Amino acid sequence: MITNEAQYRLTRAHLDRFDEAASSIEARPVKRTKLEQLELDAIQSMADDLRVELSDFDSC
Repeated sequence: MITNEAQYRLTRAHLDRFDEAASSIEARPVKRTKLEQLELDAIQSMADDLRVELSDFDSC
């Protein structure tokens, strides 16, 4: 749960890093291995969680 602007900025920075990591995996020209797919799924799940937290803070 984000309770202040400093946490909001930090969460936003983490989300940006997760999005960059996901884009990097998605941009690879070869077929993904199962491990890479699991990594991508985990990154996207964490990014989704952060988006919800940011959205909740924005709506308050």
